[in-house]
Amino acid sequence: MKGITINTENTGGRELSAALEAVTRNLTASEHKQESKLQSMRNMARRSRVTEITFAAACHEAAHAVMCLAEGRKFNRVCIEWLPGDLNTPEGVWWGKIELALEPESLSDVSREIAIFPAGIVFEKILRPNLSYDRISSTCGGLSDFWNALNSCAALVGCDKNDRRAAYVYKRSLRPTREFILERWDDIVRIGEELAVRGKLTQSEVEALLMLTATAA
Repeated sequence: MKGITINTENTGGRELSAALEAVTRNLTASEHKQESKLQSMRNMARRSRVTEITFAAACHEAAHAVMCLAEGRKFNRVCIEWLPGDLNTPEGVWWGKIELALEPESLSDVSREIAIFPAGIVFEKILRPNLSYDRISSTCGGLSDFWNALNSCAALVGCDKNDRRAAYVYKRSLRPTREFILERWDDIVRIGEELAVRGKLTQSEVEALLMLTATAA
């Protein structure tokens, strides 16, 4: 069975650098520990000799992958690729995807996807706190993530994706997803670092990297 595909595109290296600085300036007291984690993210990007925007695109996809494992949903691979510019995006874009191994077979599977699909959006929201969820969800890679999540919410509730009940379930999912991203930040960044260098990772490779990280800790 063909896997579900999530596409993401990311542009604007200078925008990301500014966003990283903005996160550091605007951290709340309860999230102040994120300052050191964001600095760690910059250091990893330098160590891997990749740009910050490449690293951010990879971490967006890594957030999906780590959430998949936490939710018990198998995936075939996660990858990122640079696409040259065209008339719509003359500067070029990062394109990424995570291929889920199976279509959802139960409402339990659907509920797991409600956590998986927004993970990249939530990661970017943490990086760019000045942007609203609506803005992130309507631009770049957030658009396909948003619609996949909304379709899952509609399936869970038993309504059309344009029904406000689907939107309500989606919005309620963002807070626990954010808490998960913050809790597993180091794991996500570690997978993002490897993905930025290698371009693609299988589930087995992601699991092996997380095991090594846990052992090192």
